[in-house]
Formats: sequence, C-alpha cells, structure tokens
Amino acid sequence: MNDLVLTVCDDDKYIHEQVEELIKEYTEKSGLKIIIEHYYDGESLLSANKKNDIILMDIEMPGMDGIEVSKKINKKFSNANIIILSGIKERFKEAFIIGALRFVTKPIEKDEFFEAIDNVLKKYFFDKKIILNIDGVSQEFYQRDIVMLEADRDYVHVYFENKKLLIRKTLKAIESELDDRIFLSTHRSYIINIMHYSNIDENKVIMKNGMNALISRNNKKILMEKFYDYEMNVV
Repeated sequence: MNDLVLTVCDDDKYIHEQVEELIKEYTEKSGLKIIIEHYYDGESLLSANKKNDIILMDIEMPGMDGIEVSKKINKKFSNANIIILSGIKERFKEAFIIGALRFVTKPIEKDEFFEAIDNVLKKYFFDKKIILNIDGVSQEFYQRDIVMLEADRDYVHVYFENKKLLIRKTLKAIESELDDRIFLSTHRSYIINIMHYSNIDENKVIMKNGMNALISRNNKKILMEKFYDYEMNVV
C-alpha cells in the first residue's frame, strides 16, 4: 500500500514549515508513513486534479478561498478528508457545511492538531474500499467488512460476516489492493483482517465470528505486533 499523502493548502510559508515539524513528530510516535505535499493557493491544488488522503485547508488565501476550494474538491472526489486551518472562528459553521471533518485554529497548537489528525485517520481507515469483479460487474466493498480471504488456485474466496464471494483473481493480486495496516497474510493461502481477529489456537487464527485461517509460526509474532499497532493507532 502507498504511503499516506497529507496535502497542505495555505498561503503562509510558516504554516507549511510548522506542519512539517508536527507531522515528523507524529509519525515518529505513531510509526505511520506520511508524505506531505505543499500548495500555496486553491487554484494550484485544484489544477493538480488528484484525490488526496488528507487535506489541511486554509480559509483566507489569495484568489479562491478555502471554503470554495473545498466545495469543488467535494464535488470532484467523494469522502474528501478535509481539516480546516483558520484563525477565524466565525467561519466554523461554513467549514462544517462543506463537510470539513475538523477545524484547527491558528496559531496551531500541537495537541489540537494531533487530535484532529487522529480522528481523520480513523475515518480514513474505516472508509477505505476495494473494487471486486463479481460475475463481470465491478462492485465496491468496504475493506473493514472483509473478515478473511482464502486462496483456491486462480480464485479467491472472500469472506464477510454473512456471505462469501468467489473472485477470479490470485490472492497475491488482491493483497496488493488491500490496506496493509489491517490485513495480514498469515499463510500462503490466507489473508485475515485484524479488525475481526479474536485469538490464536496453535496453528490457526480464530476470527470473532468463528472462522479460522492457518498461520505459520513466523507470522504469529508479526500478527501480534500488527494487532497492537492497530489498537494503538486506529481504534
């Protein structure tokens, strides 16, 4: 999975420098990998024409203000994760009308900033989807709803809480599309979602709904470490 991309759109160079320092500290503590992209006006961000994982958006900028830029981003890309940065508290209401997830006041305080990033990341992980081809039709599914996957030659059984799908694709190919912060290959034939993990019984991983998957000896330690990281950084 690619690193998270955090986009800063602000005309104040100092804010960009401050965010760099704060994210450096945040990633050192959390272990997450975050790449920062910088834009100094809304027009250049819109011209980039790409979906961003998280956007830190100033309100008052030369040209188009942050509220208008956010509206355009939301029209183009659904579920945009926008945090508004502003010293103008009177514009709180506008920020939430356009779907901003958080409002961080300027000057930026570390605790408020970290709390905002924590909350947006929880939504980001919770809302990630995967596109699967079902009988020739592409369908979207929330990755959080997948309990586990099992290889069957050139096919993969995808298990949900109340259904099972058969996909014509290799397990390795699907693995590259999954969020590696919540999915783990426990065995050459199995991938589990640690959101649904319950416990380990000898050479099997037991899921919360009673399903089980084989796990190799080497992957037991990796599973426990990943589950700990998940509980610390996502839950």
